[in-house]
Amino acid sequence: MGAAAERPPRRRRPKLPDDPCWPAPRRAWGWAIQLYALRSQDSWGIGDLADLCRFARWSRKAGASCILLNPLGAQTPTLPYQASPYYASTRRFRNVIYLRPEEIEGAERVDLSAERDAARGLNQQRLIGYDEVFKLKSEALEKIFRIAPQPKGLSAFVARQGTALRDFATFNAVCEVHGPAWRGWPEDVGHLSPERIAFHQWLQFHVDQQLARASREIGLISDVPVGFASDGFDAWRWRDYLAPGMRVGAPPDEFFRDGQDWGIPAFNPWKLGQAHWAPFIDAIRSASGHAVGVRLDHVMGLFRLFWIPDGKTAAQGAYVKYPAQVLLSLLTGESRRAQAFIIGEDLGLVGPAVRKNLRKKGSLSSQLVWFEGSDPDRWP
Repeated sequence: MGAAAERPPRRRRPKLPDDPCWPAPRRAWGWAIQLYALRSQDSWGIGDLADLCRFARWSRKAGASCILLNPLGAQTPTLPYQASPYYASTRRFRNVIYLRPEEIEGAERVDLSAERDAARGLNQQRLIGYDEVFKLKSEALEKIFRIAPQPKGLSAFVARQGTALRDFATFNAVCEVHGPAWRGWPEDVGHLSPERIAFHQWLQFHVDQQLARASREIGLISDVPVGFASDGFDAWRWRDYLAPGMRVGAPPDEFFRDGQDWGIPAFNPWKLGQAHWAPFIDAIRSASGHAVGVRLDHVMGLFRLFWIPDGKTAAQGAYVKYPAQVLLSLLTGESRRAQAFIIGEDLGLVGPAVRKNLRKKGSLSSQLVWFEGSDPDRWP
């Protein structure tokens, strides 16, 4: 054999800050709700941010301190509408299906009586008709966008969000023409109407405004899903940093004998570092906006993720390690920047070393009352 190739000099790993997460309240109580289920008589067939604002006000008067929400990530503006909040198009921007059209500035100038009548019918249904709700709200929002004056603060919001919002709005405009399966888009997607791009930017401004209004009533705790849809904006935006042909799931256990295939793409941990961890920071920073706390779904994902190759079952997958100390350091930095405490969802197969690392960083744990054997007086 020939002489061994000379190894490049090892780089010294930079010292990571050891600050803990932003501290949580010593003792508090609140609700964990699924916003889509929080319907009132005024809803448009689905719980929305106006319902949240009203519920938050009532909860605060009852002595509650916080409300934990389901993930609010945006979906593509296409049908069939994706209902799962854990399979969103993006973790950066928010789902406009939660907008209350009448509460948008300028909506009073628009005749929405037909849409309101239809909304009452949808509200009587036991199950949420996502496609019908999306179509109805889209009609109302299009009307308001065409007639209402440009709201104060829109230009500043668009400037703050930068190219990410421009790219997101453009992606949605292309989806409206060619569908969300971006891998099959033509090389030339054709002319895109600047008005459609402006519309999707306008929607994000208003969902941010309505969420901010609810956050002034009570402390909100946001939820960061472990991943995103394979045919959504995040998968398109970060496509160069994903592991081709891999999906994330969970191995077989006593509850799921065949394992779980979540169908979400996996980040290549090495390429994630090449991106300066931007996808991770992006998700945490977005979630901490208008929130006093951030819950990380499947916090084990900071340490390792279960990869399943295309064409294989969950039983044939394997764990892949991630740079936990780097991700934890970034997490605590974002926590302190936003002054938002962290909750790690550590249910299920989670090793003691993981919980030890989370405690060291000041992260709260997730525990279910059903499995708690201790007296409530001894709870945190």
